[in-house]
Amino acid sequence: MNCINRSTMGRALAMALDGAQLAWVRKLAERHQDQLHRLASALSAGDHGRAEALTRSILRSFSGRLSAVIRSARSTPEGRYESLAVLNVRAGLLNPYRRIDEVIRQVAVDNPGGPARLVLNFGPARRALQTLCADILDVWLPPCDFDFLRRGRGADAQMLRVKEMIETEGYDHVVTVDIRSCFRSVNQDKLVQLLPLPHQVTRNVLLVQDGDTVEQPPEWKEELFGFPLDIYDHFTFETDTAARQGLPQGSLTSTLIMSRAVLGPLVSATGISHRSVIYGDDITVCAKGLGQARESFKALRSALESSPAGPLTIGRHHVGPISEGVNIVKYGFRQKPAHYGGGIRIHPSKRSYDHFSARAREKFLDGDPASGKGRVSKYRKAWPASFPLWQPTPESLGLLWQTAFKARTSGS
Repeated sequence: MNCINRSTMGRALAMALDGAQLAWVRKLAERHQDQLHRLASALSAGDHGRAEALTRSILRSFSGRLSAVIRSARSTPEGRYESLAVLNVRAGLLNPYRRIDEVIRQVAVDNPGGPARLVLNFGPARRALQTLCADILDVWLPPCDFDFLRRGRGADAQMLRVKEMIETEGYDHVVTVDIRSCFRSVNQDKLVQLLPLPHQVTRNVLLVQDGDTVEQPPEWKEELFGFPLDIYDHFTFETDTAARQGLPQGSLTSTLIMSRAVLGPLVSATGISHRSVIYGDDITVCAKGLGQARESFKALRSALESSPAGPLTIGRHHVGPISEGVNIVKYGFRQKPAHYGGGIRIHPSKRSYDHFSARAREKFLDGDPASGKGRVSKYRKAWPASFPLWQPTPESLGLLWQTAFKARTSGS
C-alpha cells in the first residue's frame, strides 16, 4: 500500500506541479493511503462490517478519487498532462454507483506467434475508478505465496521458484496448464457475488454491460494488415462479446481478480499449492513421477470446473518429465544429463522466441528499409539481456541469429 503514495507523487512530479500543488496532492495521497491501512486493520481483526463501511467510504472519498485520477492519467505524445485543475474537476465528478457514459475502444496489441490480439481501452473515468477499485481489492484479496504476477515478483522469480522446488525436493515431472478463454469464461453474475465491492460498483466499473458502447477505431485495419474484412469483423465481434460475457481484457482489475479471487483460492483448495506457481492464467505444478503428475492434473481440472466464478476449462497443457523439456511463461527448461553435471538448463520459452520473431519483423518494417537490417541486428544483440537466468551458448545465439534473419526475409 505504501507504493500508492509514491506512485501518486511520481506522476504528480511528471506533471510539473508547483510546490503548493505537490504538497496538496501529497496530503490527499497520504489520506487515501491511511484509509487503506485502516481497511487492512479491520480485515486483520475480522471486523468485516467495519471493512465494508470503510470500502464504501473509500469509494466516496475525494482523496481516493483524485489519487486514482492522477495515477491513471495519460500524457499526450509530447509528454504533457492535463492541468491539476482539470483533474480536480474530473475527480469530483466520478461516481462508481452511476453508469459511466464513456465510449470503450478496442485496440490491437502484439500477439506473438499469431495475428494481433484485441483488448479494450477504457476512457479516463473508468480507468480512474478501476484504479481506485484495484486499491481496495488489493487489500481485500491478498496474493497467495505461489502467485508470481504481482509487484516484487515476476517471471524470473517464478522460474527460480520452480528451479528451487525441483532441485531441493527431487521433483522430476511438471504439469503446465493454460486456461482456455480464461477471462471470457467468468460468469459475471457469480463474480458480482464473489467480490467484496458493492454490486453496482462492480457492474459499472469492472464489467462491460449491454448498454456500454464499444467502438472499433478505423486505424485497426492498418494494424491488422493483410487480413480480409470478414476477419476484422470476426475479431471485433468476438472481443466485444467476450467482454460482455466475462472479465474484460484491458481492465486494470481483471488480472488481479482472476489471480486472487479465482485461481489462487482454487489452487489452494487442491492441496498441491506447496508445489505450484501461478502467473496470470498459467499454472505450473511440480510432481514426483508420472502418476503424481497425472493426479495433480486431475485435481486442477476438477477444481477449475467447480470455480465459484463459473466453470473454467483447461486449454494448452503439458504433463511429462523435465528431461523432455518444459515451457512455462517467459522461460523454458530441461534436465541436463548426469554426465553433463545434471541440474536444470534454463532458456527462453517458445513463446518468448515467437515474440522475438514477431518484434524483429516489426522492427525491420518500421522505418527506412535501408536501415532495417541494422535495427534487427541491434534488437538481436540486446534481446538476451532480458533473460538474466539464461546463459546462452554459441549454438543458441546462432539460432537467435537465424530467427532474426528469417524475420528480415519474411518482412522484405
